Amino acid sequence: MKTVLTEPQEIRRAVNEFKGKITTAAKSKKRKETNFPGGLSTAGTEYALTCSLGNLFVMIPDNDWGGRIPLLFTLNPKTSSFTSDVEINMPLGLNRSVGGCFVKDNGALLICNRGRFTSFKSSIPKQTSLEFFKDSIIAVEDYDKSSEMIFIANLQSKDLVEQIASFVNQVKCLKGGIK
Repeated sequence: MKTVLTEPQEIRRAVNEFKGKITTAAKSKKRKETNFPGGLSTAGTEYALTCSLGNLFVMIPDNDWGGRIPLLFTLNPKTSSFTSDVEINMPLGLNRSVGGCFVKDNGALLICNRGRFTSFKSSIPKQTSLEFFKDSIIAVEDYDKSSEMIFIANLQSKDLVEQIASFVNQVKCLKGGIK
């Protein structure tokens, strides 16, 4: 049975496991600061990874963002400044208004999304996202109810980087079709 992690300690352990897998797979890492369209900025570690789609960069900010841990991804950036293509926020508890979550599936940990994405400061309707990702939808026990979620990657997979890069590429296609 697939179940959403809701305990803050479990979620932090999952983030640390994710960070460990990314660190191991990275060809390099460096300190980076990124700016957002609204004027906010954050600092963290940027990991450079190589995949079949090109270059994937993952940034994990140093600090939590108000009860959530952001995972920032960009695929084949056009500039050297970090601008994320996809931001997956992991809430430190049960928070269905935040898009990302970790899901336990027997011994595996999955990264999933509830179908919430933003594009150019506006939200993409959840139904639009779920329809776009219809081939990646999995059923999950979301604490006290069943939910459909978008499967992103399995942390135990040897193809973790490829799975994430494929997801980021698909989100870029989704956003490109909505402009």
